[in-house]
Amino acid sequence: MLDNGRMRTVLFALLAWGLATTCATDAMAQRGRGQSRATASQQGWSSNYQESLATARRIDKPLMIVFRCIP
Repeated sequence: MLDNGRMRTVLFALLAWGLATTCATDAMAQRGRGQSRATASQQGWSSNYQESLATARRIDKPLMIVFRCIP
């Protein structure tokens, strides 16, 4: 069993590790923002609603719409 001082050290280490991994993930998600449209179109995503609607009807698949704020 861990004593109070050792337990605090372990909890602090876990908290620091969790915070560091969360911040690193956010930073990595921001890389390559300028290339997001080119990559999205290669993956089959479109920012044109009418074109997407026509494609969904043509291939008889549902259309997923994502609303997002781009600064």
